[in-house]
Amino acid sequence: MQSPNDYASVRTVIENYIEGSFTADTELLKRCFHPSALMSGYYRGDLDIGSPQPFYDQLESEPSSKSSGEAYQAEISFIHVAGRMASAGLVEANLLDTNYVNHFQLLKIEDEWRIISKIYVDTF
Repeated sequence: MQSPNDYASVRTVIENYIEGSFTADTELLKRCFHPSALMSGYYRGDLDIGSPQPFYDQLESEPSSKSSGEAYQAEISFIHVAGRMASAGLVEANLLDTNYVNHFQLLKIEDEWRIISKIYVDTF
């Protein structure tokens, strides 16, 4: 049986991701992701496979959703923990004028949950 603390810890990572995305706090986001994490998906119809760095760069190059007054919304759609691995889903609306469905994979590394991969699709 999984510990309620593990579910709470995974939720905290995803909530930090939400906060970092909304406020464009890339340092907070970098603490959510493992340094070797992958981030891949479809953005405006184009396939992007790589690291989270382009996401950080985009957030740093534009006014944040918070500062621009966008009606950003985020909802964690699921969390599943199995041992030292976890998956989580996140639906976002109005992040830099785009809506997303995200799936995260996390590992518990040295007692800390970190995102090791994210796949996403924008839903316009």
